[in-house]
Amino acid sequence: MIVLLDILSPVKNIPCSGSILNDYFILTAARCVEKLIPLHITIKAGIHYSFDQNATTRDVDRIYLHPQYKGHTDGYANDIALLELSESLNLNDNSFITPTCIPKLNASINISQYPKNTTRLAVMGWNSIKQGSVDIFQALQQGEIFAIDNNDPMCLRSLIDREKQFCAGSLKDGRDPCYGDTGGPILQWMDNRWEQVGIASYSRCGIPGYPSIYTRLAYYINWINSITITHNESLYTTTTRSPPVTYNCDRNNVTCGCGYRPVQISTSRIIGGENAIPNSWSMIVSIRGKLSNSDINGKHICGGTIINEWYIITAAHCVDQTSLIAYSNITVSIGLYNQSELNHKLRSIQRIILHPLWRQGKQFSNDIALLHLSEALDFQTNPFITQTCRLRPMNSVEYITNYPLNGTVLATIGWGQLDDGTFPDMLQQVNLYSMHYNDSACAQVIYDYDVQFCAGVYGGRKSVCIGDSGGPIFQWIGNRWEQVGITSYFPNKCTRRGYPAVFTRLASYYDWIEWNINPYNYTTLTSTPPSSSTTTTSQTSSLVTITSTTERPSIRYRCNRTVSCGCGLIDVLFISSEIVDSFDARAFSWTMIVSIRFNDTDQHSCTGTVLADQYILTSAHCIQNQSLWKIIVASGVYRLSNVPSRTYQVDRIHQHPHFRKRRNYFENDIALLHLTKPINTGISRLYTRACVPKINSLVDISQYPSNKTQLAIIGWKITKENQSYLSNTLQQAEIVVIDNKDPMCLKSNVDSNKQFCAEFKHNKNNSCPSDSGAPIFKWMDGYWDQVEETFYLKKKKL
Repeated sequence: MIVLLDILSPVKNIPCSGSILNDYFILTAARCVEKLIPLHITIKAGIHYSFDQNATTRDVDRIYLHPQYKGHTDGYANDIALLELSESLNLNDNSFITPTCIPKLNASINISQYPKNTTRLAVMGWNSIKQGSVDIFQALQQGEIFAIDNNDPMCLRSLIDREKQFCAGSLKDGRDPCYGDTGGPILQWMDNRWEQVGIASYSRCGIPGYPSIYTRLAYYINWINSITITHNESLYTTTTRSPPVTYNCDRNNVTCGCGYRPVQISTSRIIGGENAIPNSWSMIVSIRGKLSNSDINGKHICGGTIINEWYIITAAHCVDQTSLIAYSNITVSIGLYNQSELNHKLRSIQRIILHPLWRQGKQFSNDIALLHLSEALDFQTNPFITQTCRLRPMNSVEYITNYPLNGTVLATIGWGQLDDGTFPDMLQQVNLYSMHYNDSACAQVIYDYDVQFCAGVYGGRKSVCIGDSGGPIFQWIGNRWEQVGITSYFPNKCTRRGYPAVFTRLASYYDWIEWNINPYNYTTLTSTPPSSSTTTTSQTSSLVTITSTTERPSIRYRCNRTVSCGCGLIDVLFISSEIVDSFDARAFSWTMIVSIRFNDTDQHSCTGTVLADQYILTSAHCIQNQSLWKIIVASGVYRLSNVPSRTYQVDRIHQHPHFRKRRNYFENDIALLHLTKPINTGISRLYTRACVPKINSLVDISQYPSNKTQLAIIGWKITKENQSYLSNTLQQAEIVVIDNKDPMCLKSNVDSNKQFCAEFKHNKNNSCPSDSGAPIFKWMDGYWDQVEETFYLKKKKL
């Protein structure tokens, strides 16, 4: 109920406090504000440290001095004032602030004897005034004193009006311990609550024989009520807290996002955290580091969540080399609620997978990591652990960068540092609100909104802090919790007032997570489930036939990744089918592909391939008449709706000197784009070079590739029956070379040394990728060779 008056005024003023009467009024001493205007005063509520940046603050709209207050000339009689706030404190929604209780008068109470002689009283504050000097304490101080009889000689020498004032101090010599600020409350215990009986007025702090003087609050109840009634605020209304909201998970019908017990969270809009119900967040884990071999359970470092029986997801900064240098061993504690438990259920980590772009971009961009456990978790035998629910893939960049939606109620959990600097044993939970990246509060702290988002509470308390990193932030989607982010970082002193925390945006990482936790089976095709397939391969061939339980066998092209080009991060997979259209490629199987965009937009226009670290191969007609500064090359792209992992600008265009447009085709349709900075393909397989044919003088160029050679064509634009559209995911299709002398080819082919014809391997009416600049590859028994970079679709043939 105590507040600190934060005074900014050219007039020198004594340090002061006050107490909360109700949502709109603060009670304090008149001498604290007699020379001030409302503009000079801000109140700070709900704090323990005077410098606490997480305070609930309000500006003062109006000052009410008691009309009979005359200051020092009248011995500080009537030293009482009310401050009307410009905005409600919302007491019902904030568990950190409560109103003070004031005396209830009746005919039997003798005001001049209230509080009674020798009553034990409590004073508190952040400052004390000692003979002209001011002692300032960082933390709130408290002390015990006693009411002194009005007729006591010590009291008589200081009191001006015994009905309006009373004395308090040590019973022995009247000395005051000086732990109360001017304007602050003095309280007596009423069996089940504290009641404010006075306001600190003035003191000769610490001098024997001179007790402190307090304004007697019982005398001023009617005056206080006459002011506060303007807001229809009762002085005796008890604040009521709404009951917590219970989130009942449908454990029988969902396999993720549900704890062993239902979650219950307080409905307060402004809250600094509370103990979670044990086992209600069964998907969270504690990542722990051992400082020595004798440290059995280790020390909590960060939070994380269970993705499946083998993988934990957390923040990259929690488990990168810089963070782990102090620890001899890293483990994961599962099914944990109380950090002080003696027998943690620990799992060792077999492998740490950091995002390849962690620490390569903007600060804390790509702050995400996966931990591969050395032993699988068993959800069937341990009901106290469960999987987190991940987001499904999204279809547009705009949707991803706005997910979760602005103002969404979220819940974050962890064992992070509390307001008082201590670390809790019990798992904590708190409600936050997502903020748009253009919000002024978010814009101050976010670095990369494509892969990050903000969440916090306006004017509220701390939300996440040291020790919460890597932990989850969830949204409730009706029958389960869906994880939308990972706690990444927070401003200095954790989440200061007005500064939200920043979280890794999981919507941007669906593909990266998926191919890491299921690299050989990640595909949108359901025809080759890993659990029902068998693999047969010869010792010499790099082709692997995968026979599934369906009637659609697939071919996997096993890349030799010791070569410097022509291999993606994972192997290419093709379906053997006479009816299938072009279909989704496996994510990161064609990492030499780039998306070319114009006019600084996210709209895909053409396809290209990485020829060298600073050179992109594409079609000349794609970039014809385009200005250098308008061309953007996006690498590491699989879904067009996802944010590109890297983008590059172009500083030179090398168009073939004999490029020209004919009636129905382009001649010498080839160009090179020179990038302003290198892609650095050697660092990660997320960015690889395309291989180009090695042709010697003995090879007839017009017969390369040779007739009936099987090829792969890649791109995002789909054409079928002269209708084109963009696919969100990268597409691939199988085609076969047609002999130059074939009648269908002769109709279109102009120069067999520069062009060749191809058609679908099976159904010639199927749809296929048709991007400008779309590459065509030939399998070279260990890598892919690019044999063409553009083509033209004709009816029943390419």
